[in-house]
Amino acid sequence: MNAQTKIDVKKIMCTVSLFFAFFLLLAGLQYISLPYAEDGLKQSARTVLENWSDKAPEIGDKIQAAPLGWNYSQTYFSLLRGRVNGFVYIIRITGNAGPYTGIFYYTPQTGTVFCGLAGISGKAKGADHYGITSRIITEWVHKLDAIAKKTGGLK
Repeated sequence: MNAQTKIDVKKIMCTVSLFFAFFLLLAGLQYISLPYAEDGLKQSARTVLENWSDKAPEIGDKIQAAPLGWNYSQTYFSLLRGRVNGFVYIIRITGNAGPYTGIFYYTPQTGTVFCGLAGISGKAKGADHYGITSRIITEWVHKLDAIAKKTGGLK
């Protein structure tokens, strides 16, 4: 190995080391911020559920439901009077105006119901104002009903 090759190898190794260190930094920041992000999502879902119904369920423990593809999603047990009665789904829905976080509520008695969009204040404007049509919501309701039946665990 001549001197120029050694210099080139050192430059390449420094570049690779720099990218690896940057990757580790980003992974560490993701790991640290994950609980705060989940708490924020749960609080947004609570707000949507409270605006949706006077008898809104509480959000329980997070569960691993059947995968929903590439969409960002979270599934939680819903609690009514301290007992598990269904699921709360937090799903990223893409409409004509871009992605929004949709909150869905499932019980075996009623099936899946769309409750609203997280981060949208008040009840003045519906999801269709943000480009999320009833067809998109119906499609998600059918998907989530099928997933809830696969997940099971509720009698």
